[in-house]
Amino acid sequence: MLRIVSTLVLALAACRSDGSVPPRPDLEAALARDLAARYGDVAAVHCAIVLGVPLACRLALADGRELALVVRDGDGAWSYAVAGTVIDARQIVARVEHELHRVGVAQRARCGPALQQVALPARLVCALSGGGAAYVDVGNAGSIAIELAIDPAAAAVRGEAMTPAHEQELIERSRALEHALDDGDDRGGDGDAARP
Repeated sequence: MLRIVSTLVLALAACRSDGSVPPRPDLEAALARDLAARYGDVAAVHCAIVLGVPLACRLALADGRELALVVRDGDGAWSYAVAGTVIDARQIVARVEHELHRVGVAQRARCGPALQQVALPARLVCALSGGGAAYVDVGNAGSIAIELAIDPAAAAVRGEAMTPAHEQELIERSRALEHALDDGDDRGGDGDAARP
């Protein structure tokens, strides 16, 4: 089961002993330290604080993406959660590499940035070090299903976009092959012309 980051709410050690909101730089720094310790690719946290209350915070990732944070005051300690559904792709990398090992393939997987905001159900494509790909379906409850396309050619075909025109072309090609096989059966069963 994949842990979905957005459901995780963590206490911060950034509150004052008198229960007041810490100054903006302290709160932002505490958030950034905690998130960086967990996920490693955090550049900064920026919060809009009005009358000492953090209204909105944004997590800036090292790759330039931003994620919204929800910060709450609960019983004298600040807590936060990443808004929306965010997954930790490092868990997916570990699962893909476990499956590769299980089938005897010594390759590494790259599944993108550690934190990824997704709409569930979601599909992630992980690049394999040998040129193939792993297709990972993440379900609404965090379940995952992995399909490995270890051969680079298979991964290229599997990764093609399926448009209605392309689907129709594949159906027509399949029917043509089916008719060719049927014609071969009428001439002797193995596709060769019947001999007199």
